[in-house]
Amino acid sequence: MIDVIRVRYLTAAARAASSEALRAGALNFSFDIGTAVVALASLLLVNAGFDRADPIGALVVAAAVAVAAWRLGKRSVDVLMDRAPEVSLGAIQAAASEAAGVTEARRVRVRGSDDQLFADVTVAAGRTASLERAHDIAENVERAIARVAPGADVVVHVEPTSETADLLERAQAAASRQEGVREVHNVLVRLFEREGQERLHVTLHAKVEPSASLGAAHDLSDRIERAVTQELGGDVRVDTHIEPLRPATTGDDVTSRRPDIVDAVRRIALQEEDVLDCHEVLVTEAGGELSIVAHVGGRGNLALARIHEASERIESALHAIRPEIGPVLIHFEPA
Repeated sequence: MIDVIRVRYLTAAARAASSEALRAGALNFSFDIGTAVVALASLLLVNAGFDRADPIGALVVAAAVAVAAWRLGKRSVDVLMDRAPEVSLGAIQAAASEAAGVTEARRVRVRGSDDQLFADVTVAAGRTASLERAHDIAENVERAIARVAPGADVVVHVEPTSETADLLERAQAAASRQEGVREVHNVLVRLFEREGQERLHVTLHAKVEPSASLGAAHDLSDRIERAVTQELGGDVRVDTHIEPLRPATTGDDVTSRRPDIVDAVRRIALQEEDVLDCHEVLVTEAGGELSIVAHVGGRGNLALARIHEASERIESALHAIRPEIGPVLIHFEPA
């Protein structure tokens, strides 16, 4: 009875601590109990006249010990060799591949046992993904793996992929990698012929710290151009525009004081075929410059290209009639 209690406590502790040594101790006491039970049964059978009961009981005990020792030994060797169940490896790889934002699960390494799995997962994502986006992708992978392997300790490494990236994305990624670049935008890639040969022309804007000097900005521009040329290869011309990163500024909401601007925005917006309504206009002023935000409604199935074209026409019309207007943002919503 004492051994039975010891086995129960050892088994519970082994499960809680994932300890192979405690499992071996519990197994040892379990065989002490089993040996005693088999020996007692063998003696009773011998006394009843069945003389072969004693050697048969010994063989039963020996066979049970051999099987259990083999299972425990294999389990311990698997732990030492960082082996993991194949089913867990396949399920984890499939879950990582299907996680949101992942384009490819490149490497999955799993070790441990069914009770405690450790997984190192390397996935690929878009090259222009921000640090926050990469972090979100890693969390998506962790949640996906948790559904197929609850309790697993997962480490996710996100790498950029270029196999499916187009020229614009590759150019933007190459420029963004340069030390000192805070933001890359307005990237344009054009293909034209010159002297019978096709040539790429890349133009882009890069934002840097406002305190950067002309010399530092020019050196950074050269590094950007070399990086983009190396990334795209071939005959490429790269032109960059370096501009300061604007800090946050203080402004005033002047919507109620500029009804003329509000009326002009609504009138111009409603002239567009794809605009069904203009339900909100916000006018702000900072440093003597007006900024416009207009929320307009359109059909839910409207193509993004048409939305962009309509927004550009509205912005151009506002700048033409009101020179004091600066940035204009047209926000389309399904009506």
